[in-house]
Amino acid sequence: MCTAFYSDKQFFELLTALGVDFCENSVLNSQYEHAAEQMFNILVERFQKFWFHSPLIYSWSRLRKKQDECLKILHNMSETVLQKRKASYLENKRNGLEASTGTKFKAFLDLLLELSIEKGAFNDLEIREQVDTMIVGGHDTSANVLMFTLVLIGSYPEVQERIFEE
Repeated sequence: MCTAFYSDKQFFELLTALGVDFCENSVLNSQYEHAAEQMFNILVERFQKFWFHSPLIYSWSRLRKKQDECLKILHNMSETVLQKRKASYLENKRNGLEASTGTKFKAFLDLLLELSIEKGAFNDLEIREQVDTMIVGGHDTSANVLMFTLVLIGSYPEVQERIFEE
């Protein structure tokens, strides 16, 4: 079974980039991490077992039920991120303050909220989908880079030796 290669640090940096701080020991965070790992495992298992390629058979499987549970947790996290940031953005706007994360740049989520509130460009579902993309992208990109690096190193024994010597 394949597991995702990501660290808690990457997860919290991503949330910070979205402009929301969560405590590291949060139940929501640990549920999210577990659900994300389970989703990757579900995708691998579905890919490996040809009978799950059929949408009809898959829809009646225990794997589909497990996927639905994980998606509920993942969507809850992105919805929580969105609602916290939106409340903060509206509060800052009401008080005449710049919506900021304390740094010199605007968080990606702040830019989306600004477009949504000021211009009506996005609804909450569209913003949540963007948040989902950012969260999954933060995990998936790191995992893929690490996996391909290890595969390439493992494919060239002479490179392994040079790495070992360093």
